[in-house]
Amino acid sequence: MQNATTDVEVCSFDKRKLTYAYQEDFRRMFALAGFETMVFYPIPNEYYGDDQLFGTSKWFMVDTDYGKIKIGPRKNVINVDWSATGRDLEVFFYKHESTVSAHYAHAWNNYECLGILTLLYKLLSKDEESLARQREFTIKAKAEYLERKKNGK
Repeated sequence: MQNATTDVEVCSFDKRKLTYAYQEDFRRMFALAGFETMVFYPIPNEYYGDDQLFGTSKWFMVDTDYGKIKIGPRKNVINVDWSATGRDLEVFFYKHESTVSAHYAHAWNNYECLGILTLLYKLLSKDEESLARQREFTIKAKAEYLERKKNGK
């Protein structure tokens, strides 16, 4: 039988290392998506208060060349929020299977999160005129996609 001291030692962890591990996972995803400049700032968890319980932060405000992007895990999804950029990009996520709004999207896993970040990089790096042209094209493509989906094709 183990004594209480051993059990406590086995269960203890370095809170800074846990925050760093989340930051490094997100940093890799941002880099793979194409972002070159990114500064991570830990922020309070905006979904549930586990960072108050454990003293760790899994949520970050990421400063990029194209604006600030907030990222962090919720219960079952990863929240990616680009509201600080001021761009409404909902129309471009019409094939996305999870929750999407004008300024955020949810990813079920790291792979989907990477997909969201990659699309964000492509969209945020465009000037307003190019984005407006692409928005028009995407609205037509979305209508065709939804029509095909409705007809079972």
